Amino acid sequence: MFTRLAVLAGMLVFLVSPSLAQTRARLSGRLSDPSGAPIAGALVVAQRSGVPNQYRASTGADGRYELELPSGRYSVRISDPAFAAVERTIELRAGARVEWNPELVLEPLASPVTVTADAEPMPGPGAAGPGGHVTAEGKQRGPRE
Repeated sequence: MFTRLAVLAGMLVFLVSPSLAQTRARLSGRLSDPSGAPIAGALVVAQRSGVPNQYRASTGADGRYELELPSGRYSVRISDPAFAAVERTIELRAGARVEWNPELVLEPLASPVTVTADAEPMPGPGAAGPGGHVTAEGKQRGPRE
């Protein structure tokens, strides 16, 4: 009796395992900057439509990432603080291997920076007059020649 159960359990595992493996898909790729250099440490987040769970991976030193996911439709977002994030919807079918190799561009400045200056000479001890200069010792000399 025990032998029959063991054989039956072994057959069940053998038959079910391949079918479970075929319900998953693989998403992989390589991130690079505009010069083609790999981007290490970027965050890859895949979220299946209608499901709150997120799948995450980070890119390696070679810029590569890989996620093994249940089949379905995913919103995939790749981000890194120095680069503009990219997002794409990807359909993953059971057993599929999908590769996405985006090129990230530098993040634009969040806001413009304007520098202005209005300066007036400040009269006082040790201040240079018009056309003069102050020496390292703090003495005023005449205009430069």
